[in-house]
Amino acid sequence: MQSTIGLIAAFALLMWMIMKGFSIYLTVFSCALVVAVTCQMNIYDTYKVHFMTGFTNFFKNNFLIFLTGTLLAKAMDITGAANSALVVDTLSKEFAKHTMEEIEGMFARADIAYNQVQHIKEVLEDPQALENMYIVPMKNNDGTVTKQPAPSASA
Repeated sequence: MQSTIGLIAAFALLMWMIMKGFSIYLTVFSCALVVAVTCQMNIYDTYKVHFMTGFTNFFKNNFLIFLTGTLLAKAMDITGAANSALVVDTLSKEFAKHTMEEIEGMFARADIAYNQVQHIKEVLEDPQALENMYIVPMKNNDGTVTKQPAPSASA
């Protein structure tokens, strides 16, 4: 019973951390820890044996998919296919035939994730960007406070 609760808690934690924008590495390590603790497993063995074996098997079994995606992306980058004037022109003409509400409805019915491109002033007030701390208040040398993109973790 405790292990079932642990699995449910790990899935709930997984969804919450993904929705909050946590690193995928931190997310899966945290969820594995919840499962290990609630199932009374040895934490070291959980990560060394079970977690790493599962990860490497997943990567090995899906390597060709990852490689194909990488090669396709590189080919599109080299040829400029992603920025092709023809593609941009065709899409612009099609989108111009509909109102924004109609386009949103089409995307929603097709279950396609979408969002409007925002101006920087809109991004600085975006509730999701603020909640996830992508935009943070920064104190300037003159004492004023402005909203700016959060500093990179690697900086």
